[in-house]
Amino acid sequence: MKNKTIAVFITSLLCSCFNSTPKTSNATTSTAVNKNLFEVAKEINKKCPIATDENTRMDSASVYNEFMITYHYTVHTVSNKEVDLKKFKASMETSMAEKYKTDPQLAIYRDNNIAIAYDYKDKAGDFLCYFICGN
Repeated sequence: MKNKTIAVFITSLLCSCFNSTPKTSNATTSTAVNKNLFEVAKEINKKCPIATDENTRMDSASVYNEFMITYHYTVHTVSNKEVDLKKFKASMETSMAEKYKTDPQLAIYRDNNIAIAYDYKDKAGDFLCYFICGN
């Protein structure tokens, strides 16, 4: 339920931001997208940390450039020493790539060529995986 709430919040924020700025040229569009992504990350960060399920929390969001936002997560129930990192990454990447392609709430990302990067850490803050979905 919390994942859905977060997705609805992000989608509504992005929609309101994109719809408020006229897209007259590629330069204007890129600038508008960039500003809106920074605003989305800022709003998400005000609410973080956010539990996304019983094992995972979203710690923050950051913007790499005008076409990519990164969500930073902690899986607070595991250590990277306990996990097969290749299998964990493959599982998460497959799941999130499918969600990126098919979830109607992520259409705003797809329609505006915005990639979503996912950065996962373990309970000690050590690396689990990083991957990018989308363009």
